[in-house]
Amino acid sequence: MPSPILGQPVDERTDVLALPLPSLSNFTEDDVPRVREAFELIDAGVHLLSLELDTKADGAATAQALAQRATTAQLQALALVAGSKLPADFSTLAPAGALDGLELVALAKAGATARATVAGLMAWLRTQDGTWTLAQKFPAGLQTPSLNGGQLAGLRNKIINGRFDLVQRGTSFATPAGGAYGLDRFCHVNTTGAAYTVSQEADAPPGGEFRASMRYTVTAADASITGAKQCLVRYWVEGFDARDLIARPFALSFWVRSAVVGTHCISLKNTANDRSLVLPFTVAAANTWTRVALSVPQGLITAGGWNWTNGQGLGLDFILAAAPQFQGAAGEWLAGGVLSTAQQVNVLGTVGNVFAVTGIQLEAGNRETAFEHRPVALEAALAGRYFEVLNNANAYAYGMGMVPNSTQVWVPLPYAEKRAAPTISFPGAIDKFQFQIGSGTASCTSRPFASSTGTKAAFLILPSTSAGLSSDSKACLALLAADARIEISAEL
Repeated sequence: MPSPILGQPVDERTDVLALPLPSLSNFTEDDVPRVREAFELIDAGVHLLSLELDTKADGAATAQALAQRATTAQLQALALVAGSKLPADFSTLAPAGALDGLELVALAKAGATARATVAGLMAWLRTQDGTWTLAQKFPAGLQTPSLNGGQLAGLRNKIINGRFDLVQRGTSFATPAGGAYGLDRFCHVNTTGAAYTVSQEADAPPGGEFRASMRYTVTAADASITGAKQCLVRYWVEGFDARDLIARPFALSFWVRSAVVGTHCISLKNTANDRSLVLPFTVAAANTWTRVALSVPQGLITAGGWNWTNGQGLGLDFILAAAPQFQGAAGEWLAGGVLSTAQQVNVLGTVGNVFAVTGIQLEAGNRETAFEHRPVALEAALAGRYFEVLNNANAYAYGMGMVPNSTQVWVPLPYAEKRAAPTISFPGAIDKFQFQIGSGTASCTSRPFASSTGTKAAFLILPSTSAGLSSDSKACLALLAADARIEISAEL
């Protein structure tokens, strides 16, 4: 046997992937790079095998292109590894249609060593076709769907306050009246005999991603849900924000904790409540946080009464109880206001039962993505389109007014732009709505009211018979003391 020569190793290879094999005749300096090459190719191949590409046209096109264009045994074998995970019929796909697709997925999954191999493989493939230009990779009008308006885009979650950080009205509400709002953007419907407390709680799924949830705690039970009884918490998506879901798949995800094991339901409804779709889900363990992911592949429909502008667009209901007259089939758009399937549990059946939810996300796309954590300042600004409150803590001196006569103070009030002209209310003690003229402070003697309102500002009248008012148009500073507050609501 001839003596080995450094730099001229014995080049034995495997039969399938043509991977280099070490040889006792070779110098270590020659075999180490060869063995390293073998491990890199094995690592890359394993990663390609692990990719879930059976529904990805981009991956299929890439596998076909690799298999057809590769000229070395190694590259050919590696291409076929990817191809084995994909449908056999690639006849309708352009060979170079989307090489970036598989590369990006593979690079994301690969380790540092395999990443270099995959990148090198793709770079080699691109050199095999000089006509595969940047324009061909991104044809005119094509904007990467997952980034532009898709599931990797910013502001993809259509739910505002889905993690329940915002509590402008307060943190606890005893059996809110029908249609009343509690925690920001969520309203409540109850026609049962049950009573409960709705509250923001420092109770959240494990892991620390969320700090709070919205919790129902039953304080008076109703074990017989018959007739027209129903209990639910509802979120309205504004029409402008819902209309892009027409005939477009969308996904809903959230975390839930319920004291009652079994089937719970989500109901989607239109503006007129003449179309609805039920999405059931299962709670398998009582009082245990569970993540739920649901999808609506058919998207929204246009039949029935929908508002696609600044009104109530899409209603999203979490059902706590529903009588048989509100029950129907799941997974399809039905006529009428169907709330649940017949298997819906009754959360209200026992005093002390808890139903809690957080991390609610509604987004376009075939499947859910991780919860979108928007900055709290942005979340508050989005909520401000529908509701805001001024009080002693955040707006003690909220405006400059004038004294037109001896019984009134006039005050212009700007606020965050609302979806429509809001309703303005003035809860709190009347005498805590105050104004300062010079060094003296006076109070209202009747409750203030809005003389006119617009989407960005209102004109307030503060009635008072306090001494010091005269028809001399003096400027004054409008004040909120103690529990006096101004609530500006354009809720859906």
